[in-house]
Amino acid sequence: MKYITTIHIILGFSILYIPINLHAYRWIMSNWTSKTLLIQVELLSSSNPYFVLVKPRQSADFDWTAPNPMAGFCLGKIKWLIPDLAMLKNKSIIHSRHTVAHNERILDFLYKNVKKYPRHTAKLEFLPDEVYNETVQEAQRLLGPLKKAAGWFASVIAESPCRSRDISIVEDDNGKIHFYTLAN
Repeated sequence: MKYITTIHIILGFSILYIPINLHAYRWIMSNWTSKTLLIQVELLSSSNPYFVLVKPRQSADFDWTAPNPMAGFCLGKIKWLIPDLAMLKNKSIIHSRHTVAHNERILDFLYKNVKKYPRHTAKLEFLPDEVYNETVQEAQRLLGPLKKAAGWFASVIAESPCRSRDISIVEDDNGKIHFYTLAN
């Protein structure tokens, strides 16, 4: 006679959970500037807008894990702007807690006020990751004849929009905003 143990139940749920989240992406954006930013994420193959206000020295978490229907969509573009006080006090788009009231409403507001509130498209800058590079080099050494294939695959993964990333938003000495992440 077979008995179902707690281990069997946990293992069963784990097997079901892993494939669902295999293609669930998450982008954490840390604002290291001195400015509050309105950040918009566009997903590839999706027309849904996603906005968040990020205060200085705080982070935003764009998280599309299962069962979210957007799980599996890759990162398309990151757009941003520095909202003024009038925008921050507009209750139809921004809650009093400085959170976005409604994504479609704020997108409509920005389209209607494009000259006053132009959005900038962020260029995601990839920084080298030494641990990742060392791991790839070791894998290439071990794979011998498949060395080139391993290198190609690693380069595709390193800057893929179809994976989770931690993104740091930094302001340089000239006031220009940069978006950085590791190439890994």
